Amino acid sequence: MRDLQESLNALGFDAGPADGIFGLRTSRALNAYRSVKGAPFSGYPLAKEAEAIISAAREADGSQPIAVAATAAVVPPDTPGVAPVPTRVFAGPGQFPPSRFRGYGFLAFPALASEYDFDRHMKLCQAYVNSLPATSSVKQPRGDQFVTVWPIKDKRLASSLNGKFLRLETSAKCSKAIDDYDDGQAREVLANVRAAQNVSLDGRGPYLFGWIPANEYGQAGKLILMLDLSRVTTYEQALVQLQSWQQKIATNPELLRDGLSVENIRRTIRDWSDQHGQAFLMLIGAG
Repeated sequence: MRDLQESLNALGFDAGPADGIFGLRTSRALNAYRSVKGAPFSGYPLAKEAEAIISAAREADGSQPIAVAATAAVVPPDTPGVAPVPTRVFAGPGQFPPSRFRGYGFLAFPALASEYDFDRHMKLCQAYVNSLPATSSVKQPRGDQFVTVWPIKDKRLASSLNGKFLRLETSAKCSKAIDDYDDGQAREVLANVRAAQNVSLDGRGPYLFGWIPANEYGQAGKLILMLDLSRVTTYEQALVQLQSWQQKIATNPELLRDGLSVENIRRTIRDWSDQHGQAFLMLIGAG
């Protein structure tokens, strides 16, 4: 593992210190490498894959890091000038962060649903499913999509929920998505945001985080857009918030072209505060 981490770093993928621990930073670096190579995101690396990366680092021997290609492969839209399409995806282990999207969001619940708040989770999930089309149902390529992720523990269930041919009512689909919600992945995202941005997240959530461009996830000092849905209690409120998210954020050509900045988001945050009393939008990492 230490050799793998050193090799990823040498190739330009930030795996962090070579401590022999396959943590979040190493996982992100490995998946970025896989994205460049067109390989599937399969979680912990097998020995054959690790050996290939170590060999690639030795062959590179000081040449330009191949991670330079990763940024070019992820950021540019496939159709310049075209407003991005907001979509959703249920992502299983090894499928986060998703690759090649123009931007993405992550719906993070701090805790799993219980018998006391299952109904609220159901309303939020139904609003999520009903307000955003699945990535598999739109014609636009990933480079023209802003995808919002709902994490799932079981990769096969995630694929099934994303499938075009799964004929389930929204409530049945959401019941599965809530029962199999990947709280471990959500905790990683929440911990990453707290550590990178020094922000307190002490509400009941969920928090909808947005990264524009998509490959800025997990980078220290980068701006993150956060929608706090802690006070949302009804389906109608959740639907309005998520519809506004896609209209003002996920399809905003200015944000998707230039990325997040204090200047181009300030007015959106002010308008949001005036119009939506149940949730608040903020830009974290802006000082």
